[in-house]
Amino acid sequence: MSTGATSTIDARGVSRKRFYELASLVYQLGVLVSRSSGGCVRLRWLWTMAALQCANLAAMAAASFFDAPARGVPWQALQALVFWEGLLGGAVYVNAFGRIHAEVPREDRELSLLVASCADSAGINCAAWLSLWLQCALDRRHGRATGSAWC
Repeated sequence: MSTGATSTIDARGVSRKRFYELASLVYQLGVLVSRSSGGCVRLRWLWTMAALQCANLAAMAAASFFDAPARGVPWQALQALVFWEGLLGGAVYVNAFGRIHAEVPREDRELSLLVASCADSAGINCAAWLSLWLQCALDRRHGRATGSAWC
């Protein structure tokens, strides 16, 4: 959902379109790194990563709401936050499924994986829809025409 807020902040030194393209790549790199390290690093408290993602969202929404778009933010700083968001998302995913594999009895594992997969997809879809609303609301606050049919 942070994408909705991040995309409303003007990144100094790069166009909004180019920033969004780079942010997608950087996010996926963060996910790749964290999912690849799942066999080496096990994290027990998954809720802390979710709380950190909420903190990222709050920071980006506040930055946009309080006129960071007018001043512009160095695009490298925003990309670092996007990479961090990818690391957190990938870490939650790999550790949740790793814990199911390690801790759930074999006869219950398939159902547990099914429920976790459905919950993961539902959470991503809810975040995407809320992100559309958030982006439109923040763009309207700054008097920007988005050109999107959603706003």
